[in-house]
Amino acid sequence: MLRQKTGPVTNRLSGRTHRNVVMAGHIGRVVLAVRLSAPYALIAFAVVLLVARPALPQPVGHTLGAARAGWLLIAATLAFETWVRVRRRILNRRGAAWLSEQSLRQAAEELTEELSFVYGQDERWKQIRDPEPIELAWRVPDRPSDLRLGSPSRYFVRTAGQRLVVLGSAGAGKSVLALRLAHELLELPSGIRKTAMHELTQSLRGGHRSVLTSREPEYGAHVPGHGVFIRDEIVLCPLTTGAVAAFPNPGGRTGTQWSGILDRLGDTDDRASETVRLRKTLRVPLMVTLAKVAYGREGADPAVLLEYGRFSSRADIERHLYDAFLDAVYSRSHDDLAASGGWTPDQARAWAGFLAARMQAHHQQDLAWWHLDDEVPTWVRVCGLAPAYALSVVLVA
Repeated sequence: MLRQKTGPVTNRLSGRTHRNVVMAGHIGRVVLAVRLSAPYALIAFAVVLLVARPALPQPVGHTLGAARAGWLLIAATLAFETWVRVRRRILNRRGAAWLSEQSLRQAAEELTEELSFVYGQDERWKQIRDPEPIELAWRVPDRPSDLRLGSPSRYFVRTAGQRLVVLGSAGAGKSVLALRLAHELLELPSGIRKTAMHELTQSLRGGHRSVLTSREPEYGAHVPGHGVFIRDEIVLCPLTTGAVAAFPNPGGRTGTQWSGILDRLGDTDDRASETVRLRKTLRVPLMVTLAKVAYGREGADPAVLLEYGRFSSRADIERHLYDAFLDAVYSRSHDDLAASGGWTPDQARAWAGFLAARMQAHHQQDLAWWHLDDEVPTWVRVCGLAPAYALSVVLVA
């Protein structure tokens, strides 16, 4: 700390630009403040006891003395400091051993087995593969005519940086594809999987493997250059006619409730407005999934989707499919839980509308269910917690 004596002193600075400059008329004294850690402070106190040997208050019948107390304090402090340093060194060695290539490879293999089991038990994955996943179509952005079918897992493994960006419109299947990609990477042949796991352990030291999903407009508006974020991109395309036909009617069986609909959709000469409109709607994976569930129950006839004059736009068909989907999922014949107090389709539709309105008000596109508690009004939270708080106070008192 510097103290400056005030007075009529003129300081001048000339020449080139300087760094930090301290100007003072007179320096009375310089006080150095030293900050000691706890062990050194204890040792300093012990030295004071050895040198000054003050009279210490002691219990009756004990004659420890200041000198002996100082030596004991020094010994205890040094022992504790030695234990701390040895323990820190042991932990550092364990950490270095854990980060070794062999340990990382073993951890990656164990994680592979665990995730494979978890994904295999995931109900969402079972629904995706019921009976087979939709055959998605995708392409590389700079090759618009090179349409590819199926999962891009092998393409992802062959990319240099193994950073994949999946682009597509709403309902194109981006999130489902990310789940499929994660699961199929774990089901690769042993040789390829070992290579992938080795690259995973190597990536922990630098760039990380990643899969990013995004809608095209938002991605194009905010994407950094390849020099900043190195990645490979693919674009999900509308479903092919064969993929649309195979999903609700696997195996191409004849005489099913979908046969007549699919025949008209596959007929390129059928250019009726209702056929063209439905054909475009069902080329979106989300819509064909809703249609399969909605008309998979007994008594549901998908022929209404091609009724002349029933729908005037694709949006009308999408709303109809969504309502029919809720009727199927929350009907008592479909959901066994309904017998024990499950929601009705009308209740589910009302809550879904509430969530949609809240998302639209907050300009959100994805439903983050783990943030739903933020939508609960403050007074409701207070009323819900007040009885429990009052009861705890009574019990403690």
